Formats: sequence, structure tokens, C-alpha cells
Amino acid sequence: MNVKATLLAFVFAVAASAGATEFSHFFQDPLLTRPPNLDSDTATLGQNKSELCALASLDGINQAMPLTLEKAIDIALCHNPQIKGGWADIKIRAALLGEARASYLPSLGVSTGKLRSINKYPDGELPNTENVRNLSQINLTWRLYDFGVRSGNLESAKYMLASTLSAHEAILQRTMGAVIGAYFDAMLAQARVATAAQTVAFTASLLQTTQRREAAGVVAVTETLEGQAALAKALLAKSRADGELRSTRSVLVSAMGLTSAVPLYIAQEQVIPKDVSVLNLERWMEQARQKHPSIVAVRDELAAAQAKLESVIAEGLPTLELSHNYYQNGFPNQGAATSNSKVRSTGITLSAPVFDGFSRTYKIRGAQAQVEQTQNKLQDAETRVMGEIMQAHAEAQSAFDNLGASEVVLRAVESVLQSANNRYNRGAADLFELLSAQKDLGEAQFERVNSLVVWRSARLKLLATAAVLDKSLLDEGAPR
Repeated sequence: MNVKATLLAFVFAVAASAGATEFSHFFQDPLLTRPPNLDSDTATLGQNKSELCALASLDGINQAMPLTLEKAIDIALCHNPQIKGGWADIKIRAALLGEARASYLPSLGVSTGKLRSINKYPDGELPNTENVRNLSQINLTWRLYDFGVRSGNLESAKYMLASTLSAHEAILQRTMGAVIGAYFDAMLAQARVATAAQTVAFTASLLQTTQRREAAGVVAVTETLEGQAALAKALLAKSRADGELRSTRSVLVSAMGLTSAVPLYIAQEQVIPKDVSVLNLERWMEQARQKHPSIVAVRDELAAAQAKLESVIAEGLPTLELSHNYYQNGFPNQGAATSNSKVRSTGITLSAPVFDGFSRTYKIRGAQAQVEQTQNKLQDAETRVMGEIMQAHAEAQSAFDNLGASEVVLRAVESVLQSANNRYNRGAADLFELLSAQKDLGEAQFERVNSLVVWRSARLKLLATAAVLDKSLLDEGAPR
């Protein structure tokens, strides 16, 4: 059997073993290094990534179609450049793992060609000759043993891929946390605008009533002037609220990974939470120590550095290789043989490095320093994550405790305004008292909305900080 026939037989054998429909996929990832969740991220995204990004378009984001929190997160997960970069990092690490696995397999090199030689004798003493020869070469090399170089590289590649996957999950959690914060900041800004607009409308209506009463001689001109000043202040507060709303919307657009302004409108949801708490702080911290992706990523990175150190040390030990070569009508980098020839050679080679100018000594020192550096990095990651969880837990507990108080204040201020309005209509109260009561009502209404929104935001931020947030928990009543 010639060389071409051998190659074709090999290709068809691989195709048959992989299956006709999976033939192309086999050659894309023959050593099965690509993580299954690279295309799904179902734990966080809640659905297949490609399906999610097909749905997370910018269509329908306008003043007539409120932007939901889930939609904002979907857009961020598909457009945020850090997440896209994380997907690319995973592909790079998977490719390096493939290289490490490939080092256990033999390498096969094949070359074939045809050489035509013509000998001419001008003096005619000998007849001209023409010779056509097929040149073929097959080289097979297989490393049998190397005292841990390949195994160290393989373990290092496995842990680095696992670290990159965990780091990618941490990026997802941080992105969702950033979107949640920006989303509820925009919701609060909208509530402030609505409160300011309500105050403007009330003050303008009250000014008209005061002007009519002044014309009838019931009140002095000073009350009308006070009403005009109150309306001017209300308009100023409305203008400031509008500016704050524009600013928070731009932050939300940036958090979603968008590079151009889009019209945003957020529905003023007032979800009343269930009778729950934010759970014990120690429970959150212990769970984070075990499973937080930022900590797990550095822990895997440390294991990879330790495996790499073992591989570098093993590079100074002998290696054992098997080789088999076949040459037809010639050898590499030489002309064709004068006669037909077929040469086969098989051998086992033991190679041992003797002296490399102390190069390996410094490689080992560098690998040891990398281990030490990663150990410090792990300690820093644990400290940072624990601090973030303690802060998020405190904010969530405080937000939950404020819910009941804000409702009590709102009901009390509503009663005060009603009483002041009745007294003003009977002439028993002045304009200043009524304006003061209306101002207190606006503040109480905003504080109630603020308490509800801050609770929802703090709850979800705690989940994201603890890295246990997924889309199924966006509308739950409490962290768990």
C-alpha cells in the first residue's frame, strides 16, 4: 500500500469512528477540551447563550415599552465587552489544554513526491537516459516517558481552564450587580422626577386658588407671593430631578455595554416583599469561601502554578522516545538515490540533559515565585470578597429594616396633609402650613418608593456579591 492510500485509509477510518454527521465537529475539537457551558452559561443566564442574545435586542426599548430588569441584564450579558472577552479567554485556555493532551499522542509526518532525472551525453558515446522515481518519507515519533513534564503541563492546563471558567462566572455576577445598581438608581431618579412633578402641579393649583382668594380680599398679597416663590422652588427641584434622571440613565446604558444612547423608561414597580430576612452573615461568608468564583478561580490558578512547578522540575530529567522512519528512494534534504531503495529504521532514544548554563535553575525559581505570588493573590481575593459580602449584607439588612418605618411615616404625613387642607379651606390655616404639609408628603412618598427600591436593589446586590445570583431569583422575595 503506498503512502497516499495509507493517508486516505486513515482519514476514512477517523470519519467512520466519529460518525458522518459529526465529522467536521470532531476535527474542531478532537480531544474534547471545549467546556459544554461555553455556549450555554445556563447557570447564570437561564438559557442558551445564542438564544438569549438573539432575544436580547434593542428593539422595543422606548418610552412606550418599559425596560425590565431582566431585559437590561440580558442586554448586558450579550453586549458587555468584558463578558465577550471572558468567552474568548475560555477558548484560549481550552486550546492550551488541547495542546497539553496532544503531547501524549505520537506525531506522524508524511511527505511524498516525484523526481524526474534526465541524463544527456552530447558526444553520443552513451545513449540518453530518463529516470522517474517516487520519493516517500514517513516519520513516527512517540514520547514514552518524561518523568512528569507532560503530566505537569496537563494538570496546569486543566486548572487554568477551570480558573478561567470561574473568573468568567465572577464577571457575569459583577456585570449583573452593576446593572442592578444602575437600574434601580434610574428607577429612583424617575420616582424623584414624579414626586417633583406632583409637587409642581399641587403648588401651581394652590397658587391659582390663592390668587382667587386674594382677588376676593380673603388673603393678603403676601400669600400670593409666597405661592409664587414655592412654585419657582418646585420647578427648580423638578429641573434638578430631570438632570439626575438623564445622568442615571446614561450610567445604565453604559452598564449594559451599549455605546450609543437609547431611550429608556423604567416602570415604577413597588414590589411588597414577603416577611423575610437577609439570613445569617456567617452563612453567606462560609458559602463564599467554598464556592465564590473569584476565590475558586485563584484557588485553581494556584493549583495550576504548583503543577507547572512540578513540570519545570521534571524538565531536567531524562526522556524516553520511540521513533520509526521509512524512506523510499532517498533521505530528507538529499537527492534521489541512484537505485530503487526502501529503508526502515526503528529505535528507542533516551535523552538526558547534562548542563544548560543554569537556565533550568532560574526557571524553577521563577515557577516557585509564581506559586508564592498566587498564594498572596488568593489571600487578597478572600479578604476582598469577605469585605464586599459584609458590606452588602449590612446594606440589605438596613434596607429591610427601613421598609416598615417608611410605610408608617407615609400614612402619618397623608393624615397631616388632609388635616391641613381642611383647615386651610376653613380659613384656620395659612398657606405656609399647607405648603409645608405638601412638602412632607412628597418626601414621605419618595422615601417609601426609595425604601422599596433600595430593598430590592440591596437584596439582589447581596446575591450578586455572594455570586449566587441567577435570573430565576430576580423577582423572588428574599435572598436564600
